[in-house]
Amino acid sequence: MKLRVKITCLLLLPIIFLSVTSINASAKMKDQVLSNMIVYKIRRGPTIDKDIVLKSFTVKRNTWITDKYVPKEGGWEISTKNFHSGKYVYYFALSEQWAWTNTKEVGSTSRFAHMSWVRNGNSKSWVWSKPGSGYKKFNISRFKHTIWTTDHEAQLMYGKKTIYFHVSHGKYSGWISHNSLKLAPHSTLTISPLVDNSSPRNADGSRAFYMNKNEKYKAIRFANNSNTLWVAFPDYGDNQYQSLFDSLDNFGNEFPANQAVID
Repeated sequence: MKLRVKITCLLLLPIIFLSVTSINASAKMKDQVLSNMIVYKIRRGPTIDKDIVLKSFTVKRNTWITDKYVPKEGGWEISTKNFHSGKYVYYFALSEQWAWTNTKEVGSTSRFAHMSWVRNGNSKSWVWSKPGSGYKKFNISRFKHTIWTTDHEAQLMYGKKTIYFHVSHGKYSGWISHNSLKLAPHSTLTISPLVDNSSPRNADGSRAFYMNKNEKYKAIRFANNSNTLWVAFPDYGDNQYQSLFDSLDNFGNEFPANQAVID
């Protein structure tokens, strides 16, 4: 349960914090204000009960803020590009009126199939040094027809653009939102392995599943790499190519083209 405090003070009078119990402080977050909210500018005292409210003002909707929950104050210290909470003065909000949009916090990172990609439409997304953060390395719009290769995927904890791919092409590499890319030109195939118990490989090199030479499997082959097939799990179904981009886990299994019969 979120804690709240009451400020029973007048301008330039000591601020009194009530009903504050033990709770862990949160990490700093970058969020966007959902609606206009009241913020208090407060001068720090030697102890919390000696803090003094200097003024209050309104932070407008859609303002980007950095916020951190502070248990002993029972609320959030915030900063914006126009003011900053520091050693002697801090800016205080009693309630969180913002969206949780901290795109910098990575939930998980894993290896990803070395598949081929190109820019999606007229995307002008930035390629970052870290998933959704760090510094901007270059804009994908500079590379209209470049084929990129993925090797890792990152899942972010907040925000709409929650999936980032690590891509590379020659000396260029970085992290980009997955919806800024689409699969490079490719053909869809039906294949059978030359021998029983053949097995395509996952992104981490482990066996994905076993294939039998008397059975048929769905696969794709990129125009820029005729030596490799990307095989779908056999139980994926007949509509696999209609939502290929949204179901990459089913096709992220690498198999040598010279070990298969292609129908």
